Amino acid sequence: DIIVRNRVVETAEMGAVLGEMALIDNSPRAATVIATADCNLVAINAERFNALVRDVPDFALYVMRGMAERLRKTGKLL
Repeated sequence: DIIVRNRVVETAEMGAVLGEMALIDNSPRAATVIATADCNLVAINAERFNALVRDVPDFALYVMRGMAERLRKTGKLL
């Protein structure tokens, strides 16, 4: 679950990108994520994230689409 201001705003599905905003603007996280089931995660640091954005344009678009969708949903809920 992705939680903002003590409210679940989304339940992440397989393939979700989490924590991307903090990697993009080097700011504290805007949400908390709590696993409600077993998960397989891949952690990447800012250097790897930037390399993926630079080298794999589809990855950058995937991240941007996910951010846009999440921001729109959160805006409607809050």
